[in-house]
Amino acid sequence: MKDLSKENQGNFQETLRINALLEISKALSSSPDIKMSLNKVMNTLALCLTMSQGSLILLDSETKELIMEVVYGPGKQGTEERDIHKKVIESGLPVAVSSFGGTPLFLDSSKMPDIKKQDISYLCVPMKTEDTVVGVLTVDRLFDDSVAFGEDLILLNSITSIIARTIKICNTVEKERKDLIRENKLLRHELEKLKGVNPIDRHELKTNPQKQLSIEKVLEKKLDEIITVLDVKTEGKRRLYADIISNVEKILIKLALNRTKSIKYEAARFLGINRNTLHKKMHDLNISV
Repeated sequence: MKDLSKENQGNFQETLRINALLEISKALSSSPDIKMSLNKVMNTLALCLTMSQGSLILLDSETKELIMEVVYGPGKQGTEERDIHKKVIESGLPVAVSSFGGTPLFLDSSKMPDIKKQDISYLCVPMKTEDTVVGVLTVDRLFDDSVAFGEDLILLNSITSIIARTIKICNTVEKERKDLIRENKLLRHELEKLKGVNPIDRHELKTNPQKQLSIEKVLEKKLDEIITVLDVKTEGKRRLYADIISNVEKILIKLALNRTKSIKYEAARFLGINRNTLHKKMHDLNISV
């Protein structure tokens, strides 16, 4: 005959686990500010489960130096906790710290040691992306004392995996943002140099295939970045050509108007089109002076 109380307890734990993971996923996607999101994660662990205190630290993936710390509950982490963090970071393994002191116990999820939940002060689990430790999560407990601490460890492994993936995405986005800013600065620098080119140099620019190739490469790279963004933001690509051409035309016309102090006749002459064509394009592209 089935033990219904154990079965009901197991179902309740599973419900808590799923709900906690769902709320943590929501917390991590709730703000572009990663520290704010991680604060919400720690609050979620306290509200959805039974954690009363814990901490989460993030590391620089290259230097392994602390770059962020989020603490829930009383006080900052002391020397003992920092030593535990260091061991977890170096080993890449979770650790259980006894309430009675002594040597921290490294854990293997495939073989749990015979130790009572009540004897554990806290668990410390590494957050890893592939084989790189990017942080450490420490909690006193997730489920109540009636549940083996191995269940806490299983859930913590799931939580740290979600957080680590989020951090990896944030780091990738930040790197791409910085790369794009740097490339934009380089492009602006090149354009500024072109503005100051004298007529002889301009003639050379038109006739020198190497210089033309250089400009084509810069434009090709920037257009590739723009197309990538448009691919993400539009449902289809059938207007891609028209969108790119209209944007380029709009920018060219605005530049021509700026250079000629909004004198349309001069702007049309500068662009190599007649005045009526310029008027029509300004109307179509909603350009006003």
